[in-house]
Amino acid sequence: MGNRFDKKKLADSFRTRSFRAGGYSVLAAALVIAIAVVVNLMAAKLPKTDLSSQELFTLSDQTVELAEGLDEPVTVYWLVSQGSEDSYLTQLLDRYDHLSRNLTVEKVDPVVYPTFASNYTDEEITMNSMILVSEKRSCYVSYESLYQYDYSTYASTGSYGVQFAGESEVTRALDYVTSDSLARAAVITGHGEVALSGTFSAALRSLNLETETLDLLTVEEVPEGTDCVLIYAPAQDLSESERDVLLAYLAGGGSVMLVTDCEVGEEFVNLNAVTGAYGMTAQSGILVEGDGDHCLSSYPYYLIPELGDHAITRPLSEGGYRMIAPFAGGLSIAEELPQGVTVTALLSTTEDAFSKAEGLLASTVEQEAGDTPGPFTVAAAMSDETSGARMVWLGSAMVLDEETNAISAGANEDFFLNAMAWMCGHESAISIHPKQLDTNTLTVSAADASRLTVVLCFVIPALFVITGAVVVIRRRRR
Repeated sequence: MGNRFDKKKLADSFRTRSFRAGGYSVLAAALVIAIAVVVNLMAAKLPKTDLSSQELFTLSDQTVELAEGLDEPVTVYWLVSQGSEDSYLTQLLDRYDHLSRNLTVEKVDPVVYPTFASNYTDEEITMNSMILVSEKRSCYVSYESLYQYDYSTYASTGSYGVQFAGESEVTRALDYVTSDSLARAAVITGHGEVALSGTFSAALRSLNLETETLDLLTVEEVPEGTDCVLIYAPAQDLSESERDVLLAYLAGGGSVMLVTDCEVGEEFVNLNAVTGAYGMTAQSGILVEGDGDHCLSSYPYYLIPELGDHAITRPLSEGGYRMIAPFAGGLSIAEELPQGVTVTALLSTTEDAFSKAEGLLASTVEQEAGDTPGPFTVAAAMSDETSGARMVWLGSAMVLDEETNAISAGANEDFFLNAMAWMCGHESAISIHPKQLDTNTLTVSAADASRLTVVLCFVIPALFVITGAVVVIRRRRR
């Protein structure tokens, strides 16, 4: 009887209201846990939210457009050992991995597979480097290229700036391995032109742009397959034959990047004939900016021009960057342009600017009677719908100077790269500016760390336990 009584009592306990309430609670808790597990699994498959103030991991429109347009598989082999992953690169590659089904990121441990990279590159491999591989070609991206250091203020402040160029490097490589053909540029010589500095020469290579020198006097036409011609700071005018070669090249849909300064004026008859065919000519004189917000302090001939609305300048405007254009000459744009020709001002002065006809021989930077009032165009972009020709004319040769570029925080370099990419019809390669890293850190003393440990590990959990015990006791009393 005792056993039967116990069994009946046990069976009756399962029918009580408290048991049903408890069962519902257990079921609800199990359901919540299951939902949490599913949500976490789904969230793990999605790119993480970019919470950085500099939007370090927010990909640009150029990157998104390039990745979404992939019509062939591309694999990013991330050469890294487990536990050695760079934190910035981890978050960046996570976003690339979610852009397109044709873009895949795979980790390869160079310690486990020491000969893997040699299948694609002869360079010495460093941890956290990458190799992008497509059906066409491969491209090695070294880890060192992902970070750019600025030591210009180190002597005075003891600190230096660091920029993260992860997106610009990966997108450049992605564009390289998927391009059907690589662009070619011819650098004109024979007129006292200035050689490109190391920074800007390397920048052209970052565009996947192959360059070669060209003397127009030795050829009857610009070589076939040349996507762009670069004329950088000529000291002398073109000859008539060179003028005709360039005009024929443009008429056939070619592109010309012309960089001059205030010393190139109306006396460059043949050069002006080339640009004049598309509604642009040079003005004599050096530009001086009268608006203090648009020039360097105490250097009114170091212009900080206003940016126009164009594919070349738009990334700079959106990023809040400002260019520096020293010793600039003004460009004149005709009111009536040839049919099909469009000219857009890329860089302009304010209405307070003026031009001094004496140029570099001017005895003062103050405005005098006879000075030509502004505003002026400092750089312009031309496109011809009829022939497909393109031209960018920059009226300040010192825009491509190393020190000037450093003052502009690299904006000058970006402008040059964007212009070259646009003229080669390679807008996807338009420069993506590196992002400044915030190096501020939170310093916690040992005493504060101990207090935080006690609060987080003991006090807060104890409060939850006490609160739960109080709730249980109150429910039982009811």
